[in-house]
Amino acid sequence: MTIDRLKKKYGFTASNISKIQKAVSDAENGSEGEVVFAISPSSAFYTSWELVFAGIFSILSFVIMIPFSSRIEAFLKSLFWQSHSYFVPLFMLMVVLITFLVFFLIANISFVDRLIVPHRAMKSFVEKKALSQFVLSDICSTKKRTGILIFVSVLEHEVRIVCDKGILNATNQAEWDDIASELAKGFSEKDPTCSIVKAIERCGALFKANFPVSVDEPDENELSDGVVFVEGGEI
Repeated sequence: MTIDRLKKKYGFTASNISKIQKAVSDAENGSEGEVVFAISPSSAFYTSWELVFAGIFSILSFVIMIPFSSRIEAFLKSLFWQSHSYFVPLFMLMVVLITFLVFFLIANISFVDRLIVPHRAMKSFVEKKALSQFVLSDICSTKKRTGILIFVSVLEHEVRIVCDKGILNATNQAEWDDIASELAKGFSEKDPTCSIVKAIERCGALFKANFPVSVDEPDENELSDGVVFVEGGEI
């Protein structure tokens, strides 16, 4: 899935992006917290699993054809005036290659990827990409280490909230896990913008409760408030 297709499928119009941007601004206003919302089509390409999947079915097709080799030979003789000894293995090879190609294309469908790739592997890739994006977005560079990343990886149906140590020291991880769970539910119900805004609002409530701006310090916006669209695959 490309970023353009992702935007179209999940309704990331200019209007909805503005709603998310405003929610981020409101959540950060009056607190020392900073939040970045990022979304990616996928956290990896999973090509190795797709190749194995296609390879298994292509080998299976060859094994199935072996007992029918005489029938295949008779069929080929009915098609051609002259039949050569290499026609049967050539036909089998062609079927194997076609089977491989068809099942490799099938494996590239998102829901098939979720079936053939181990869940543990997908979670690992999502975690790695979320941590990479946390660093690339400079969230770890806030003055009081009070930044968080809300990261959504679409293909894997996974949401990660990565918090800097200032946040972790003052809040309960269960609260962030609950926000992530509710956000994932919103995506499953095809209402992502509303669920994103609600998740950011909950972050804002935690910011204001735990990290209010001191009266003698300016309320500085250290990070961009927009939506970050991250290309699919490994970073």
